[in-house]
Amino acid sequence: MSLLDEATIARLRENNRLTRTAQAEGRTEPDLEPVVKIFAAVGAATLMPARQSLPGCAIVSEMEADGDTLYGLIDMPCTSGPFTALTMGFGEPELGYASLSEIEAVRMPVRHGLKGCAMPPPYSALGMAHAEAYASAMEVDTSWRARGTIRRYAEAAKEARRVVEPK
Repeated sequence: MSLLDEATIARLRENNRLTRTAQAEGRTEPDLEPVVKIFAAVGAATLMPARQSLPGCAIVSEMEADGDTLYGLIDMPCTSGPFTALTMGFGEPELGYASLSEIEAVRMPVRHGLKGCAMPPPYSALGMAHAEAYASAMEVDTSWRARGTIRRYAEAAKEARRVVEPK
């Protein structure tokens, strides 16, 4: 199951089409409003008020035609595999690209249906396969709405050294 719904993907692809059209016509690329915020669903990121820094976060404005490559303000490790450290970003947010499939592949242990336990339970005791003992560590903030363009987010993040909401 994808983190992004069809409507979000359509908006991201439309933004990418606008950018590619401007590039092909030799015009300045549009400064687009971001569409979605993806964040680490563990650690401090889940408890931060909106104006504070957001560790392990991506504010995304575009999706390439390949359906996997995202463009936006990225400050998260995007390494696949269980137990990936996602509670903090790199502290160097920048405009760039990230792979949706890599973000979706990041997993964390699950115990009794709850995310964030330190150790997974014995798999045999619960009758579950190894792969079923992990859940996605990344989430989409469904209540988030952009408060500016992607460049405004980048400027605010450069100053704060973390992804923050622009003033």
